[in-house]
Amino acid sequence: MSFAERQKHLLRTGEFSDFILTVDERDFKIHRSIVCPQSTVLHRLCAGNFKEGLEGRGTLPEASTDIFEKVLEFVYTGEYDPSTTEDQNVAGDDTSAGDETAAGDDAAAGDDTDSVSNQGAPESDEDETASLRQQSKQLMEHTEVYLLAKYLDISELMRHATSRFIGVAKKNFRADAFVEPFSRVFNHGGDGDSGLRAQILELCLENSEHLPPDGELTLLLLQHEPIAWKMLSRQAHEHACQVEELAKTQLALEETLQTSQDTIETLGQSVEEMTLDRDRILTLLEKYDRCRNCEKDFGSYVDKHERGIMRCKGCRCRHYT
Repeated sequence: MSFAERQKHLLRTGEFSDFILTVDERDFKIHRSIVCPQSTVLHRLCAGNFKEGLEGRGTLPEASTDIFEKVLEFVYTGEYDPSTTEDQNVAGDDTSAGDETAAGDDAAAGDDTDSVSNQGAPESDEDETASLRQQSKQLMEHTEVYLLAKYLDISELMRHATSRFIGVAKKNFRADAFVEPFSRVFNHGGDGDSGLRAQILELCLENSEHLPPDGELTLLLLQHEPIAWKMLSRQAHEHACQVEELAKTQLALEETLQTSQDTIETLGQSVEEMTLDRDRILTLLEKYDRCRNCEKDFGSYVDKHERGIMRCKGCRCRHYT
């Protein structure tokens, strides 16, 4: 059994747990030695000198069970499965301690972007709508995990959820799928230059050509980040114009280069042909001392208008080269 499997076993069974945390009327049996070092909020709740810490029981009213399951899964294993369903109970008071469920848990760390990218081109509007909903749901899951990690002050999980979110979004950027999760993030304030809010803004900037000016996502950005979005989008437009101009210049230079290369090739062929003609003439001059027609001393010339022909200077008879 691997380390991750052992951790999942502890999380699933609650074996050796020393604290019960109630979330949305459901009890989670957790281990302070695992949870507290990773979250300052849970450390104060579980290990402080307050009533909860002394009694070994507390409540987290801000979270939902589904999202808290994913947070706990990451705290215990370093990964969370976005496809966890309600019937996959984690350390609840109604869970069994059987090990038979551990066999399929290795898939929990899989990359959830494949389910979006492997769908292929939608065959109908209905397929497109279903695909859009699926992507939006995945983004919302990562968003909720991020926001709960932010509340619990679990920085590693914040970075991990951000990475998962951006991975899904970049696989297939569709503005309509991002409105709800983006709005959820924007309504929870700023979180620094490396937080999900900043990453979303950068992602929208990278795909600004896909955002219609009157679209929901554009209006959302103008509502929450009006100055930043206007400035960045203007810079992006100027940069795009510069790139387009550079591309045109590069294309013109490539065409000029190609023309020059063709000219060089043509000149090279001409030089080669002239060299062959010269060699033939020299060979004939060396071979014959007299004209074969008039028997006079062979004084020759080459008519520039008669390519490949050498004439006797005396009788003008032709000697083809």
